[in-house]
Amino acid sequence: MSTRFDNEQKEAINATGTSVLVSASAGAGKTGVLVARLIKRCLDDRIPISRILAITFTEAAASEMKKRLAAGLHDRAASGTTQDEINWINDQLIALDTAKITTIDSYCLSIIQKYCNVIGLDPATGEHILSGGQVEAYKKQAFEDAVNAYEKNHHDLLLAVKRSPRVPKTTTPSTTPWRKSSATLLPATMNPPGMAMPKKP
Repeated sequence: MSTRFDNEQKEAINATGTSVLVSASAGAGKTGVLVARLIKRCLDDRIPISRILAITFTEAAASEMKKRLAAGLHDRAASGTTQDEINWINDQLIALDTAKITTIDSYCLSIIQKYCNVIGLDPATGEHILSGGQVEAYKKQAFEDAVNAYEKNHHDLLLAVKRSPRVPKTTTPSTTPWRKSSATLLPATMNPPGMAMPKKP
């Protein structure tokens, strides 16, 4: 990987035997640091990718992290010095497709599905949990069904509305003189209660 890291980022990448917290603003390179740390742990420390868990907030972020990790592994394979190292990297690339780089909800769901018998849960329950894409598809289908049902039950009403002629908006100028009151506008021929019109001299 050609990314250049500063001293603090290198410290986060290379730290072992302790917990590491990286806090930075958006676009500061947190994902790059995490990917570099994963590559270091996987290749330099020889921890199989199948033994690593990386949690992200969105599926898009998980997919992006896998792409960066694959690119980094390919770069290291291209510069591998021994056949043993190249074989190890190739094994990790194969395992990357099923690596636990995912969202917290997807990971928890995989645990439930794998150990449902331990927690006394019906195995079919895990199969009935919808993904985000399935939820959106069901919402769209429900909306279309509701519109179709409304059109079927109110066909005559909708047909009448479609056939009704549009009345053009016209404005007829008023010939009645108006005078302004503190409360409202009144025709000059009308007197509000308790108010007498002044007589012309």
